[in-house]
Amino acid sequence: MNERSIASLIEGRHVVMQPPSATVRQAVLVMTERGIGAVPVVEGRHLIGIFTERDVLTRVLAVGRDVDRTALAEVMTRRPETVSVDCSIQEALEVMTEGRFRHLPVMADGTVVGVISIRDVTAALRMAGIEQIGGGAGKA
Repeated sequence: MNERSIASLIEGRHVVMQPPSATVRQAVLVMTERGIGAVPVVEGRHLIGIFTERDVLTRVLAVGRDVDRTALAEVMTRRPETVSVDCSIQEALEVMTEGRFRHLPVMADGTVVGVISIRDVTAALRMAGIEQIGGGAGKA
């Protein structure tokens, strides 16, 4: 199978990040506006967490937290697993499967350069399989 790197998935994308002081509402509005399911939480250039749709459900709504008064620092997933921009798509899938999560920050030189989702990974692997079979963008 084609060993494309994660770089091919994030090329041309702008990574949307939030500070730990942002409120849940602020983050959810950004996520909704951008059509994304997670945002890296950074202090300066340092990744300290990730805030995901699952965090909204389990750490905010399920326990009755106020979305306007709760800071991301209180409800984010701390020290998330990451992958290097040079990581293969297959390796990223293995990390996500083993960790049982759907969003994965991508790093280069100690800085967040993107976030990939399980949907990104499976779409890329599906396309690689179609190309390997000899189809390009034809029928699967």
